Amino acid sequence: MSRLLVLVADYGGGDLAYAELVQLVEMLVPGTEIVLVQVPPGDSLAAGYCVARLALTPGPADRLVVHDIGMLGPEAGGSRRFCFGRTRDGVAVVGANVGFTWSFVADHVSGPCYLEVPADGPPSRAPALLAAAVVRVARRQSHAVAGTVPRGTIRPAPAAAPAIPAGLPARLTAS
Repeated sequence: MSRLLVLVADYGGGDLAYAELVQLVEMLVPGTEIVLVQVPPGDSLAAGYCVARLALTPGPADRLVVHDIGMLGPEAGGSRRFCFGRTRDGVAVVGANVGFTWSFVADHVSGPCYLEVPADGPPSRAPALLAAAVVRVARRQSHAVAGTVPRGTIRPAPAAAPAIPAGLPARLTAS
């Protein structure tokens, strides 16, 4: 039985980071089908919108929607951790809280919660850290959840941003 992982990233299928992530996830969670959705470099607004559309529209219930966007400037500063939330339909969303990446989906998931996996480190470790976060969520390791992300730390979507289609689930309470 395979599981669908949709990766929203600002790198392409020919990049080393993608190849490393694919081989690590396949080794740790065999049978995972990874589909890449590429956004422009550092474009957390496009990434956040894609994440919400992919997580909140019909598809396999046990899928993972993962985002990995390189950020420069204030959004990249400080120690970051990967975050996790789950939609009412069981779709897991995983990624660091940078820029607008959680802006469109945060009101539609339980949590989001921090994972005990850091989201920053040397570039050579980035695929391994992302794979570690994915594995913890895919295997439903409850010990990996390290507290709720304060709502004030999630950047609101800009007023001029496209709206998520009507009929999608309302905000869920943290579980």
